[in-house]
Amino acid sequence: MNLIIPSDAEIREVFEITDIFNESRELCRGFRKVLDRASPTYHKSLINFSSADNIQIGYVLQSCKYFYMYDKQLKKQLTFRKPIQNIEKQTIDKILQRWKIKSRKSVNFVGIHIRRGDKVTSYDDGYKIATPEYFNRSVNYYAKKYEAVLFLVISDGMSWSIENVPSHVPVSYISLRQRELDMATI
Repeated sequence: MNLIIPSDAEIREVFEITDIFNESRELCRGFRKVLDRASPTYHKSLINFSSADNIQIGYVLQSCKYFYMYDKQLKKQLTFRKPIQNIEKQTIDKILQRWKIKSRKSVNFVGIHIRRGDKVTSYDDGYKIATPEYFNRSVNYYAKKYEAVLFLVISDGMSWSIENVPSHVPVSYISLRQRELDMATI
């Protein structure tokens, strides 16, 4: 599988993409389009393509189920740029120091991304807003599953998150104010 991404695409600012770049947006004309019907949903019929097919992915395909079969290839092709990796490492190192954890290997990080902002008032796009009860069940599940666990919370509604994420477990709240830094850290 090869990615064809225009040189001015925003994704290039975040990822060190190792495969093909192309200056021409015209190259993909005529490729079969793979389009999501609704952004937060998964449609099995859309995954009927092979890595040898020429396709143009449209809309957002937000379900990771679309990409499981290409997981290794995508991880190889989409790695964060070095400056982003460096900030992520510094952030995690500070968290480890704060919690007096000697090694990254001695703790299981569980990332929690809480998107509030526009989703709190916009219910008609298929999203369900996670409730405090949902977070409580989820946190308890991972706290039981792992012996040493540290929850990392990133949110655009940090006040709400601090009030509603369970506090009986170790939690670090992170706000790096750039989505790519938050994504790399979590």
